[in-house]
Amino acid sequence: MQSGQDNSAPLTAGRVIERIRKNAGVPWGTETVDTFKAGGPDTRVRGIATTRLRHASRK
Repeated sequence: MQSGQDNSAPLTAGRVIERIRKNAGVPWGTETVDTFKAGGPDTRVRGIATTRLRHASRK
């Protein structure tokens, strides 16, 4: 966690999302397909994995 943040509370999925929204640097869209697939905003986070897919549409 970054300095100055509350380290006593467990890190939850909701807190992770709020950090992303705060630091994304762009307006947060209201219509999205990004949803919780398992758990919810109160689910405790023990790790974070990311992935990226290259746009595969070629003609």
